[in-house]
Amino acid sequence: MEFLRLLGAGLFVFGGLLFARWLFAPSFQAPQLAIILMISFAVLLLAAREIFGFYGRRRRPVVPTAEERYVAVRAFGVEANGYYFELQNGQVLYLDDRNLDGFPSTEFVLRRHQTEGYIVDIEVIGGPMPLDAIVPPFADEEDAPNDGDVLVGGSYQNIKNDRTNRTDRTNGTNGTNHGV
Repeated sequence: MEFLRLLGAGLFVFGGLLFARWLFAPSFQAPQLAIILMISFAVLLLAAREIFGFYGRRRRPVVPTAEERYVAVRAFGVEANGYYFELQNGQVLYLDDRNLDGFPSTEFVLRRHQTEGYIVDIEVIGGPMPLDAIVPPFADEEDAPNDGDVLVGGSYQNIKNDRTNRTDRTNGTNGTNHGV
């Protein structure tokens, strides 16, 4: 497809130059004709750029985002799944680990798609945060919160206790508590 656009733009410019030469050749001497053809060439290139959509390097599609800044007080991890963060305002945030690099962190900014709500980017601002515990993985996908959910109806400690006390069905172990 890119090749056809390039070919079309090239034929447009070449045909335009042939037309300009045919139009102006009988009326002008060689030096004047050269200047007219250079000006025609520049105008045709600009027109081809607009008509065929060439704007230099390809631009990534712009995704409208909304930034949300979070300050985490403490966190615990879920084996092979993600992290629960207790936020400064007392709410609990769950982040899936497939989006995370440099986590867990004390402070970060989430950029979400404005209309769809999914996480587009995470910027780590704070330093590393030790985990309170590592708990067993979710037994069922339906059991797992969605990435970026702010959980309501339960405190950090209650969620941590609930997750720690669950027995992993695959190996029969409880979550390992690393403090607090």
